[in-house]
Amino acid sequence: MIISNAQITITNGDVAYPGYQLQMAHDTEKDTMPGSINPGPAGANQTWNFSTLLNSSVDTLTFVNPGFLPSGANFPNANLAIMNSTDGSEIYLENTPNGLFIDGAYGDPTGMGAMVITFNPTEQLADFTTTYLTSFQNTSGFDFSFPFTIIPGVDSLRIKEIKIKDVVTDGWGNVTTPLGTYPSLRNRGRVITIDTVFVHPVGPPGWVDIGPPYTTTDTVWHFSWWANGKGFPLLEFDSTTADTIKNITWLKTLPVIGGISETGKLNGVNAYPNPSTGKFIVESNGEISVYNSIGEKVYIKTSTARKTEVDLTSQADGVYFLHINTGKGIVTKKLIISK
Repeated sequence: MIISNAQITITNGDVAYPGYQLQMAHDTEKDTMPGSINPGPAGANQTWNFSTLLNSSVDTLTFVNPGFLPSGANFPNANLAIMNSTDGSEIYLENTPNGLFIDGAYGDPTGMGAMVITFNPTEQLADFTTTYLTSFQNTSGFDFSFPFTIIPGVDSLRIKEIKIKDVVTDGWGNVTTPLGTYPSLRNRGRVITIDTVFVHPVGPPGWVDIGPPYTTTDTVWHFSWWANGKGFPLLEFDSTTADTIKNITWLKTLPVIGGISETGKLNGVNAYPNPSTGKFIVESNGEISVYNSIGEKVYIKTSTARKTEVDLTSQADGVYFLHINTGKGIVTKKLIISK
């Protein structure tokens, strides 16, 4: 067990950077068991034990340069993107010396098709440099609409969210999860989320707030534990009334370079010769895509064969980025064309 004699500090260098992957596990069983876990005490030199967390499901998160993704152009200030292998969503962030912020996302939150969602103002996830009793306040939000004709007489739906945070680093000490025991800082934040849903009738009067139960105001206490060099929070969850804990996620693997799956690293994934004059053999099946240095997709193919030839001879010399989605994880490799 790791013993901490002094508090740590967290900076933007503790966030995973492009080229790395990690796994986040979700404990959905304790969501339905009020009192099964609790946030524990605040203060200095604490011990928090969450070793009984369960692995109900796992997301593989790939950290990439936003410029390598087609949707990255929508978020010019982002310097980090996270790809989720489970739902195909992309989160665009600014990792700065002052804090970690969400600029927006690309995904399908409504089931009506993938779309770009811009956060304005941006949502702050962490304040740097974080030490015991540092704090921050943040108001963020997004507002997007999309075609929606399921309701007779309606042509569009609009979703607006405002999130208000008041966060303090209220404790330091050692936290234990199934991953291990680590010196950490705990953040506790009061988070108020106001969601409003509007419909747009085919005719006047324009956008109409359809009210409860779709328009809601939700207040929770959000807890997160950060440790040095672990890439993302070791543990996060929301605390609500009656000792109910929900949205439990915990770090299942430490950040590693390359692809990982739920059972470990993806072995046998390769691309050769590299460098080449433009033709590469990819040893893996799945969705194969290639991006140039400015993030444009120049090749895509879904293959069921163990080996696939990728022909990039029409492309100029330079550095390209190969993405292979095997269904077990996403592998990113650098390709070099030199004719």
